Amino acid sequence: MEKKIIQIFKNLPDLEPASRLEGFILAKIAREQNKLIREKKFLVWTGLFGSALAAVYAISVFVQEIWQSDFWRIATLAFSDVNIIARNWRDYAFSMLETFPAMHAAILLVPVFVLLISLNAYFNLVNNNKHHHV
Repeated sequence: MEKKIIQIFKNLPDLEPASRLEGFILAKIAREQNKLIREKKFLVWTGLFGSALAAVYAISVFVQEIWQSDFWRIATLAFSDVNIIARNWRDYAFSMLETFPAMHAAILLVPVFVLLISLNAYFNLVNNNKHHHV
């Protein structure tokens, strides 16, 4: 049985692929890689632009909230009544902490965090492309 299989394969002519098949396959792979890179760049740029806009908006809302809150009024005491604040610094510090708009500050951190993640993805994408195409 084994001899018959060996004889069958010996009698077959060598199969040779088309002469340009290798180049065609490699070109197709390169096109697909370039397409993936373009898609990743688009997503990264969208993330960067969107998170930057969201961060600017969140900063403006945060600054507006600071100006309208008691936090700013208490903070300005540091410039006008330094002696009183020096004597009562613990109460002053607790008042500052109590009136700080923490929720707005936490909301501000979300787009900044997404912006940093997008920057990391962008730099990783740039570094990976540089090393692959040298």
